[in-house]
Amino acid sequence: EPEHVIAINKPSGMHSHPHSPAELDTAVNAAAALFPICAEAMNLEKPLEGSLVHRLDRGTSGILVFARTPQAFHELKKHWREEDSEKIYVAKLTTPLDFAGRVSCHLWHDPKNNARMLAGSAAPRSTETWETKTSIRPISGTDLALVRIHTGVTHQIRATCAALGAPLVGDHLYAEEKKLAEVHHERLDPETAARFDKLGKSAREVFTSTSEREFWLHALWLRIASYKELAD
Repeated sequence: EPEHVIAINKPSGMHSHPHSPAELDTAVNAAAALFPICAEAMNLEKPLEGSLVHRLDRGTSGILVFARTPQAFHELKKHWREEDSEKIYVAKLTTPLDFAGRVSCHLWHDPKNNARMLAGSAAPRSTETWETKTSIRPISGTDLALVRIHTGVTHQIRATCAALGAPLVGDHLYAEEKKLAEVHHERLDPETAARFDKLGKSAREVFTSTSEREFWLHALWLRIASYKELAD
């Protein structure tokens, strides 16, 4: 609860924000019960999101950030997709990965099912696509992996892991995704590798609970590059 933001730990199975005014069991509603500012519409085009800076899928648990002032909201939104902002997750995979590195691929909506994304090394010409960069490293001796998203695209981690042949445990939407024959990847950058080293112990402890989950993905660590600017 620092001066400019509020960070909460969202459970799996909860929507980040209401999709209609009648929906109440969401992270925005829960946070607003303690901090009314969280319900204040800071983006007038999306009033139901309140002061929520970003979203997590309903099945994803972990860090959600709310702004406490309009200035903080707009600053955080402006820098959210910049690569020097760190967004790191821990995922439980159906198949352990046999490599660590930064993966580059394209994502686009499945024309047969708009709820899911398809991944490929080349983008189809007739479809809107998004280029993604994802760093990933398995945690030795476990079925877990640390994942950093350098871009922010819908279902980026879920679709990318499935395309690598290791979908998330419990993620039925991507369970049948075909493994890409070729995926461009390069070595982890030193900053990401060092952060993964520091977070390894915490990542091992995330999924100790036996509670039901939609799928096994947790937003573990967040560092927004512009945060220091908010004090100015």
